[in-house]
Amino acid sequence: MSYEFDPENLDESFIDEIYEEALTDEKHPHLPIEVLGPSLVKNRSGLVRLSPKTIIEYSEYIDFMFGQIKSFHDRENPFMTFNNGFISYLNCYWTKDVDTILKLYALGIANNSIFPFGMSRNGVIITRKESSVIPTFNTEDPKFPEWFENVYKKQYKPKFRPGR
Repeated sequence: MSYEFDPENLDESFIDEIYEEALTDEKHPHLPIEVLGPSLVKNRSGLVRLSPKTIIEYSEYIDFMFGQIKSFHDRENPFMTFNNGFISYLNCYWTKDVDTILKLYALGIANNSIFPFGMSRNGVIITRKESSVIPTFNTEDPKFPEWFENVYKKQYKPKFRPGR
């Protein structure tokens, strides 16, 4: 775990900040990301280019935000529907803005927190969750301080190490 990590809650403005910083053009190294896989869209115009450097820099924050989504608290189910991303572990909508959720999903795909969305056999839009992303708590949750010290700091394994 990074020593400088200061947890950020699942938040529209923080997602916008990371996403805008991560956007890059084709002239720079980039990760080509499509939130909706080819089984969902015929016109593949949803490609965004995100900076690997920025994704690595914010990797722990991205995982921490995904860990606050209710579906990530259900460790038994490896899948999440598109609409499940709107619901926090506190069982309430943390956003209703589709643009924000698409940005979060793009960041998550670039970070390997989730995979591109596809269509399930029964017609539901789903993604597979990365099992290494641990459930996280909102910093304002009364249980947060103890949980952060006794669970998060011991269980979180960074995907990227500084200097790699």
